[in-house]
Amino acid sequence: MITVQGLTYRYNKHFQLSFPALKLERGGACLILGQSGCGKTTFLHLLGGLRRIQEGSVSIRDTAIESLDDRALDHFRGRNIGFIFQQPHLIRALTVEENLLLAQYLAGKSRDGNRVSETLHALDIDKLRKSHINQLSQGQAQRVAIARAVINHPEVVLADEPTSSLDDENCERVIDLLLTAIKINDSSLIITTHDKRLKDKIPHQLTLTRT
Repeated sequence: MITVQGLTYRYNKHFQLSFPALKLERGGACLILGQSGCGKTTFLHLLGGLRRIQEGSVSIRDTAIESLDDRALDHFRGRNIGFIFQQPHLIRALTVEENLLLAQYLAGKSRDGNRVSETLHALDIDKLRKSHINQLSQGQAQRVAIARAVINHPEVVLADEPTSSLDDENCERVIDLLLTAIKINDSSLIITTHDKRLKDKIPHQLTLTRT
């Protein structure tokens, strides 16, 4: 479960973002909608501890992340949160397989080649396992980034425009994988998006406005 209450973030004395309350149960999914500049990405970064909470509270499975020091927050994030960014941020010197094995290692988990194969197959990119990142198309790289986000069965998956670079077929494949993953893992999924294709897939939606 993820619970958000009274969350605000100030960039400076002239610009403050205020976010609505949110409660998302285990196995639930939510779309975060809104025009550019309303704070969708900032909201996601606050939920995942990539930005420090200035005011308000974010709790994930009864852990208030604003109460954690930097080291504890890094550890908690690595074990419990999977991120999908607008840009893949993969390590280009490594293969697809090595990027996923590294994600397991950084989360303190054992190297699990079977889990790598299972995840790549679900996204129809198992044939790219030994490819280096610079050999991939933009859409392929995005699917690898999605595989990295779900490889460790995270409690929460936070996705920033995960389908924007995908065609209709792969958009369908990715959103179905994410929805299946959260059901299997009993986790929660929050997606920021402009992609109208997702609105019929996830009825729970929250629209941010810039005040």
